[in-house]
Amino acid sequence: WEGRGQPRWRTTADMRVLGRQVAKLHQLPTDWYDPFRDQLKHELFPDLYSSTPDACHVWWYACRTEFMFDEELMADEEWKRSFLRPLFIPLSKAGGRLVTCHGDLHAGNFVSLAEGAAMEDGKLLFIDLEFAHVSNAASDLGYVCFHYEDMPMKDKDLEGREPPEAMRRAFLESYLEVMEENPTKEDVDTLYIDACLGACGHHFGLCGHQNVFGRDSNELRRFRGLAEELRTQETERASFVELGAEGWFAKKGYKQVFKDKEIDPGVLEAFRWLGRICSSKEG
Repeated sequence: WEGRGQPRWRTTADMRVLGRQVAKLHQLPTDWYDPFRDQLKHELFPDLYSSTPDACHVWWYACRTEFMFDEELMADEEWKRSFLRPLFIPLSKAGGRLVTCHGDLHAGNFVSLAEGAAMEDGKLLFIDLEFAHVSNAASDLGYVCFHYEDMPMKDKDLEGREPPEAMRRAFLESYLEVMEENPTKEDVDTLYIDACLGACGHHFGLCGHQNVFGRDSNELRRFRGLAEELRTQETERASFVELGAEGWFAKKGYKQVFKDKEIDPGVLEAFRWLGRICSSKEG
């Protein structure tokens, strides 16, 4: 065993190393997942997955189907029909690409082989693959960008950590430098939007099956409408880039929704990006 311990994501330089590492993961073949997906669709859970397209947030949940979808959820047909289809159409080629996703990309699921458990190219190993699946890249990228501050718990208040906007962009830019040729700032901007929308489908997101709103088909419709605005309206994309993810969602009404629904402060502390929506000066 050569591991030196769990690395820490403190700086934009760390995130650039991470971006290159995740890009290598996303270049792996995807056909390994085909028999598992077929079994989920046609043998184990046809009522859930038979009509679910390959590029969908739902395949993350499929890794723990019986835990994620309890009897109460299964009985809500309206919500189930809405949740089991894609939440958005990716803007970027990189975000929409079908890739092998790790599914649980936080620092606690890496081992560093470098001295001092540093973040160094070629010296990072992925561990804990229970959420590995194949879906669009935006899902994995969103997990990194919008959950890296929350896990592992011992690093939530890591001293000297650079601002999240800079950390996210460094990660995505580095990722694109491996996956595409000569990426532009606009390429990073559109992938950032895709990553944010992808994050919203996870358990810590605005549309996850255990989200802060509870199980609400109206909130899923609301989100899809806003995602479509980003896809079709240049002014909305420019606003997102200017305000950042949290500011944009606050401006679109989520800050007020959080207040109206009296969201548990513990949830907002557990998931830092949701807390920033509430504390944003926008909205």
